Amino acid sequence: MGGSSDRLAVEMTGISKSFFGQSALTDVDFEVRWGEVHALLGENGAGKSALCSILAGLYRADQGSIRIDGHVVDFRSPHDALNAHVGMVYQEFRLVNEFTVAENVVLGDPRLSRRLKWSEVEESVAEAAAAYDIDTDPRQLVGDLSVGERQRIEILKLLYRDARVLVLDEPTSVLTPSEVRELFQSMDALRRSGRAVILISHKINELRASSDRVTIMRQGRKVAVDKLDDITNDDLTRLMVGRKIAAPRTRQSPPALDRPVLEIRGLNVTNQDGRVAVDSFDAEVHEGEILGIAGIAGNGQRELVEALAGLKPVQSGTVRLQRPVGASAGDSAGAIDVTGMSPRDLIEIGIAHIPEDRRAVGVASGLDIGANLCMKSYWKEPLSRRGVMSRSAVRALEDGLRADFDIRGGSRNLPVSILSGGNIQKVILARELSQSPAVVIAAYPTRGLDLGAVANVRDILIGQLEAGTAVVLVSEDLDELFIMSDRLIVLHAGRIMGEFEPADYDRETVGALMSGGTAAGG
Repeated sequence: MGGSSDRLAVEMTGISKSFFGQSALTDVDFEVRWGEVHALLGENGAGKSALCSILAGLYRADQGSIRIDGHVVDFRSPHDALNAHVGMVYQEFRLVNEFTVAENVVLGDPRLSRRLKWSEVEESVAEAAAAYDIDTDPRQLVGDLSVGERQRIEILKLLYRDARVLVLDEPTSVLTPSEVRELFQSMDALRRSGRAVILISHKINELRASSDRVTIMRQGRKVAVDKLDDITNDDLTRLMVGRKIAAPRTRQSPPALDRPVLEIRGLNVTNQDGRVAVDSFDAEVHEGEILGIAGIAGNGQRELVEALAGLKPVQSGTVRLQRPVGASAGDSAGAIDVTGMSPRDLIEIGIAHIPEDRRAVGVASGLDIGANLCMKSYWKEPLSRRGVMSRSAVRALEDGLRADFDIRGGSRNLPVSILSGGNIQKVILARELSQSPAVVIAAYPTRGLDLGAVANVRDILIGQLEAGTAVVLVSEDLDELFIMSDRLIVLHAGRIMGEFEPADYDRETVGALMSGGTAAGG
């Protein structure tokens, strides 16, 4: 295999798969050549991840066949796939933070002999990393690495076991601009070595910078395959969503910067190990304003969000909420100290929380859509009377919010877990925003969503501004933060590294601060 070739690395034919009686894939054909980076594009629920999970041995197809380098395979587990030199890097990394890079790379490798010297293991890991332009120290603890570095260790794990076909699921969703460039350099090295790379992504511009061909999927079917040089961005979008995406919603008026709704002063929060995660955080968020918070995961964002939502205790500092309903501008009598309040009290007082992990934290996966929609209001009328819930009221709430927030899929009484990521996020937004909140704490609200779902979520959040709601938007996506935010704070190691107005937004400067560096000229 020494570079690009017409020989097929992967040939999936007639692949069909259903979950809970609902079709996820219908008669899909998918081909990837040796020595190419092949992009897989489609909306959430289009079947991309299901197709690749079948290729990686996580699921088994109901119908169809798979050939790897011309040989028919039947994978019953990811172990079977890896034995056939096929591996997948998932969005949620599967590394042990307390282990070194070398220990993570060789963990579970059946080839590892007890007689092998550990220095030789570390040397072999270093050689594998150097061969694919992955800059790492085999002796370093994974817990001390950045998100981008951890992702490259996941890739190194597969390469160390001689994976020839690599599937990368949304690999740039949590990376800074410099880390994206480093990832693309690694993919170039994989391409040059003759390996096949399948890249699942929603970011069209990044696909153009890294991929040779693209297969587009919609509603569980393949709709097109083409060279990226031969297809426009508008055509990619149209094929992916089946329609033209409307222009983003714009706010009707600029934010009122004379009256803060949320005031945070000297906030200090510790992580689960007792170490300072949020260090002397000061901020204000005003009526109708989106305050963006940029930072690489693990730099205090989670602890900040959980403290504001009442899920984590505050060590010191204060959080104050200015009553937005019925209070005139500058009415200080409406200010309430909400520091340390319980989540239920914060719900009642008007603070909504959109958590970063939508499946594990945002919804109760085993409950149906209606139960999830009423989770923060089930004790109130008309859902409950004298402690007894009304099924008809719950159904009416579900039907109304399904229509208002365009929640698609999932029959009544089926678990919410069968929905696509975009529709699960709509369930969370519908539940949180239907309570007319004063403040919305939104953590990574569009992470992993397709273009249509991203536009929908952003429109919903902007719609909140017209009612005077203040929004705290935590994200690692600089494009999103630049588009959405009225002001931007950069967080690193729990400290504010800088604050920017829209006129001063700059990718390289903000990206450097996110990594703990200094601003240009600083």
